[in-house]
Amino acid sequence: MLHWLRVKYEVTSNGEILASGIEALRAATTDPFVLTAAASRVASPGLPYRVQVHVKSNIGQPLAGVQVNGDLVWDEDESGDKNKKIIATGVTNTSGNATLEFPIPREVQAEEGDLTVSVKSGVTKSGAMSTPRLRQDFPETMLWEPTLITDRRGHARLDFKLADNITTWKLTAVGSTRSGELGRAEKDLRAFQPFFVEHDPPRILTQGDEISYPLVLRNYLNKLNY
Repeated sequence: MLHWLRVKYEVTSNGEILASGIEALRAATTDPFVLTAAASRVASPGLPYRVQVHVKSNIGQPLAGVQVNGDLVWDEDESGDKNKKIIATGVTNTSGNATLEFPIPREVQAEEGDLTVSVKSGVTKSGAMSTPRLRQDFPETMLWEPTLITDRRGHARLDFKLADNITTWKLTAVGSTRSGELGRAEKDLRAFQPFFVEHDPPRILTQGDEISYPLVLRNYLNKLNY
């Protein structure tokens, strides 16, 4: 008998773990980011070699404040004994762009080299690339605050964290004055994600069972990014 509760996942590139975590089977898993790099195929000795890098989220939003690392490696002779390496770093701007500049020495005699560009998960200033957490807070009643007091102008402020439900909450406020006057207000509060997958497998299977596993993909973006 199998009990399906959670899925552990890892996203790797060239042996480096870019993202990892544990997802409930009813939760959506998304790719953390997309990295693209563009550069000339030819580098000239004595001149800087520049690489343009762009980092965006899985929904196409540029990511600012991401540290980008680059390694340029070449061999001075055919034996490969004289391995040379230049390291360059940069940070993406508000458009998600960064430039890596490698100062190529004048004395370089190599005919070819290897360029590696990488970023690490969880290094953005806003935390946009942090490893996705497990969504597990699904309460029936999200908030109850019985002691909220207004100021002299009749205003009150309440900060709270939304639960993980993708739904429309009904926000109801009831107030009373010291003289017993009552007031009531209601407003809908929508909790939403623009791109997610719904999947609902059976919780229990026995050996030899065969199932049809439907997946529902919901995309409310202007376009789908590949």
